[in-house]
Amino acid sequence: MDAPDNALLTAYTAEESEVAFRAIVRRHVNLVFATAMRIAGDRGLAEEITQNVFVALARKAPGLKQHPSLAGWLHRTTVLEARAKVRAELRRRHRETAACEISLREMEGSSPLEALLPILDDGLLELKEVDRTALVLRFFEERSLREVGQLLGMEEDAARKRVTRALDRLTEFFRQRGFALPGAAGTASVLTGGMQAAPAGLVSSIVDVSFGLAPTAGSSLNALLNAMTITKTQTAVVCLLVAALPLSWQWRAEGNVLRTQASHIGELDKARSELKSLSEDEAKLDQELGRLTSATVSARHRLDTVLAVRDGRKPPLRYRWDDLSPFVRVAKRDITSMHLTSVQDRKGSVSPEMKLALQLSGEERDAVQALVDRFLSDYHTAELTAVHLTTPKPEEIIRGKPEETRVFEVDDLTATIAGLRETLFTGLRRVLGADRYEIFRDGLSSWMPVDDEERGLNSNLQVVSPAHRVIVNPVFADGKWLGWTISHPERGSIHVPMDPEDVPDAYRAALQDWIEAAQKVAAQSPERP
Repeated sequence: MDAPDNALLTAYTAEESEVAFRAIVRRHVNLVFATAMRIAGDRGLAEEITQNVFVALARKAPGLKQHPSLAGWLHRTTVLEARAKVRAELRRRHRETAACEISLREMEGSSPLEALLPILDDGLLELKEVDRTALVLRFFEERSLREVGQLLGMEEDAARKRVTRALDRLTEFFRQRGFALPGAAGTASVLTGGMQAAPAGLVSSIVDVSFGLAPTAGSSLNALLNAMTITKTQTAVVCLLVAALPLSWQWRAEGNVLRTQASHIGELDKARSELKSLSEDEAKLDQELGRLTSATVSARHRLDTVLAVRDGRKPPLRYRWDDLSPFVRVAKRDITSMHLTSVQDRKGSVSPEMKLALQLSGEERDAVQALVDRFLSDYHTAELTAVHLTTPKPEEIIRGKPEETRVFEVDDLTATIAGLRETLFTGLRRVLGADRYEIFRDGLSSWMPVDDEERGLNSNLQVVSPAHRVIVNPVFADGKWLGWTISHPERGSIHVPMDPEDVPDAYRAALQDWIEAAQKVAAQSPERP
């Protein structure tokens, strides 16, 4: 098997190796182009999307060096980029052309499997990361099961079982949408049929743009001589490159700056990770200090008791205030009246005060956090098929500017959340025991629906079960946030600021332009103390 992707990325970031980057593009270009073509339906637009995806790969290369295979990351990035392009370009420029092409295909009689291609990538995104990567490697990149296993870190037999289970889940996704396929073999045919070879010359074009290179005079002449055989989008790109020949040195310099910036970002992420580790060590030391202090207090009480018995005095009370201890004893029945919050943010981080109140050990903290993370991840996955961009109502438009309002309808997720909630609560009971579980569950009530009773909305609520609408506005000044309003006809509405980094995946594609604008404002604004 050729050098893995992480080795090529390491060579590219360390040495600015064009050969290594070209090898990565050549290996994955068919996967990216075919995915873009399925979603965009336009060859020129698919080429543009493919180029943008690999430019993004060049920019983010330092943070992706740990991936032995980039197939899964490239597939997801292509889907998001293609959806954004379709929304911004295809709807405006190609609506009539697309309708005409669809009519022609219907008249000519297309394969029944072609009807599944528009939703194929939606189905892949619903799979777990390892399942999606296994299918992408096996069918889009035509890897053997042995190669799939090596890239995923498992034996060939395990890779075969992983691919089979993933095919079954994808088949069930199609069946739920009215497509009855003849088992996993039919789904495999859809995956195989969804691939297309990228156009000749696209690899070189991607590498040139990613490295900030302008074409030479000879290559420009060849491109012009072949202009009758390329798309309108390609022709426009060639013309721009020819006009930009005197500025080639500036493009190269800009490419070097971007790679240097990406390297610095990678170093900053590493430093943040080390800081987080040090903070966790400090928290462990604080907890150990509290334990030792409590043990000292207990030992002092036993000594006082022995001395009192010896001297014929009444033994002291078991509990007394100790100014040196970070803890005080509170009756279990009183903790619920303290209104402790179990989860403190949109990322699902378990709050420090709940960890202290329940006296969680290191293993218990990790286990509880993993359960909350899994619940939140499954909830966001369910949102992907429940969220739909819709037309704003007149009363939802702010300042009379429809362009500054985007509205989403969210389907009812009550039944789905009930199942995810039961899995979460079962795990919490196992880790915490009956008493501490009840305290933790009560602390979740402001963050998620802990039962199916009717309740109003609040600013801490991150999981919403009934059908509702989400109104989003760009609010960049001051805090670099997005305005986020959740509206329900009976439960009222809440308006909260949304950090662009916290926007759920179900909304991110439709809000990508506002997210990037907010991030740009944040990058240009000085940090507030």
